[in-house]
Amino acid sequence: MLPEVLRDHNLTWIRPARATVGDDNPDAIYAAVGKALSSWEYVEIALTWLFHAVAEADGWGTTPAFGLIFNSERKRDLLKSVASEYFGDKNTPELAKDVYELLTNYKVAADRRNDIAHAVAVIVVKEGEHGVNEGWYLTPPEHALKKLIPDLREPKFGSSYAWTGQQVSELAANFLLLARTIDSVATELDPEQKSRRLTVSVLPGFSKATPGAPSLGRIVRTSSK
Repeated sequence: MLPEVLRDHNLTWIRPARATVGDDNPDAIYAAVGKALSSWEYVEIALTWLFHAVAEADGWGTTPAFGLIFNSERKRDLLKSVASEYFGDKNTPELAKDVYELLTNYKVAADRRNDIAHAVAVIVVKEGEHGVNEGWYLTPPEHALKKLIPDLREPKFGSSYAWTGQQVSELAANFLLLARTIDSVATELDPEQKSRRLTVSVLPGFSKATPGAPSLGRIVRTSSK
């Protein structure tokens, strides 16, 4: 059974509402963007383990080929096809349902990741004699015409999203939840998989004592010396 937040993917991954009060400085946004993009890479790592499980690969021959696909939709479609074949002769409908729901989450969550990756931190200043700082927001750049809306009178409302660092951090937390859940399902499908993964190295910024720290640092190859 998936966490409730992932069972309602349409609500979970909808674009957060535009913030009405921005951050005092851009540092909160920069930190949140870094956290979100790093968290997303954990999703990609976990997805590789899921592919490895449903492909029933004993070695790593199939995994590099999967890793060469950079388009998230193509990656999802391939995994869905392989999963369909995998579950075809297995009586595990609930587990199959979880996998397909996770792939749907991955598809829509990738849109939010792209919103974050292809955005800029901007400062919004009220018009007036002196100009009043309304704060910093993460918004799509002006050349991203598909993400702009007609009303350009107010910069933050001339874009389809304008987020604070806190809003971006909340998306990052959901990325980590998605990564941990995919990883858990991959392990359930192939319990021996963890022993075949590359050796573990704790990633910078995380430790076993860190609340919510992902357990996905295991693909970092460490020296045996």
